[in-house]
Amino acid sequence: MGSSGEERSEPREIMARIYSDFMLRITKYDELVLEGGKLLTTFRQALGILVRPPIGTSSNLVEHILKDCGTKQVLSYIAAGSVKADDGAQSVSKLSTCYCGLQNSISKAELVVGELESLVKDAASLMEAIIDNCEDACSCFDSSRITNEENLSSQNLLKLELTNYASTMALTCSMVKLDYTMQARIVSSLGLKSSPGELETYSEMWSLRPYIDDEAMQNAWSLLRL
Repeated sequence: MGSSGEERSEPREIMARIYSDFMLRITKYDELVLEGGKLLTTFRQALGILVRPPIGTSSNLVEHILKDCGTKQVLSYIAAGSVKADDGAQSVSKLSTCYCGLQNSISKAELVVGELESLVKDAASLMEAIIDNCEDACSCFDSSRITNEENLSSQNLLKLELTNYASTMALTCSMVKLDYTMQARIVSSLGLKSSPGELETYSEMWSLRPYIDDEAMQNAWSLLRL
């Protein structure tokens, strides 16, 4: 039979593995956020070309310029709504590619969020086992009072240490889930009728990630280095 020190180290090792897997998935999720942000920016730029306002010809100056050097190419460009044929086709292609890419990225993010929630449950189950062990220890006092008090103190220290990991995971997962929900709603609202103002706001929110507390995330990463 192993020593009490070995028995106490086992829960730490289990929690360390759970936490390491958890933060690995946080990294994967962050990569998906960056990928999605780039796709959203390209989507916004491509749609911007299609909805760009045409050149106004009511100005006397513009009218004069067109009369002086209004080539067939320029007149055709204006007639087409100030969009070149090639630019229009490329923009439509980019819109389709980006939208499909965003949907794929959101699907992958959903899977990662599910994995994070599963790991949070694993950490909670480990904590329940530790608490049960502490309660058992409290009910087993014998004549060796000093030894028992030392064991209880060690158990309580372990419980506090692992609680910090478990609570950090729960908080981080909650933030990521809210971040994912925001992104999913943004993607579901995208369309050819999305206004430039809407798309700009979506891009800003995607980049700012308002549901993510930077200080809390730094704390989460710091625990990984302990």
